[in-house]
Amino acid sequence: MMISGRTGTALFLLAGIFLLGCTGNFGPFNSDTFNARMQECAKIVNQTDRDSCYGAVASLQKNAAACAEISSTVARDTCHQDLAVAQKSQNRCDKITGETTRISCYSRVAIAANDESLCETILDYQGVKNQCYYEIATAKRDKKICLKITDDYLGSKCVSGIV
Repeated sequence: MMISGRTGTALFLLAGIFLLGCTGNFGPFNSDTFNARMQECAKIVNQTDRDSCYGAVASLQKNAAACAEISSTVARDTCHQDLAVAQKSQNRCDKITGETTRISCYSRVAIAANDESLCETILDYQGVKNQCYYEIATAKRDKKICLKITDDYLGSKCVSGIV
């Protein structure tokens, strides 16, 4: 398989960044490594590729500072959401500017943490809140959580699915 142009360059740089994190003095939690990786991303001319590089650094280093460097709002929001879910921290969702992505983030963190109390942060999106409760209730096999679901069909499905 032949990879060309921008895609090949981006994959090569991302592979290099990943490999730096797996060897010697470039441990994944080393601040010097983070700075070196950020400098490498900054050298990438193509904005989309540079944003992808920052996203990869954020993911590898678990550092939201890399997300802040992403120019695309959608990619930056996705970066913050991925970190929030990985760290099971709804506070990270608050950095997301897009409302739909932010609400999705709250739900995904609650599900990742398997904590139905976190579904309460979803205020104006009852469908998302119901789905949040459903996912956690079925994972925990807890019918009491099903009772928090306001949608009759989903609530019944939740209760009947837990034996």
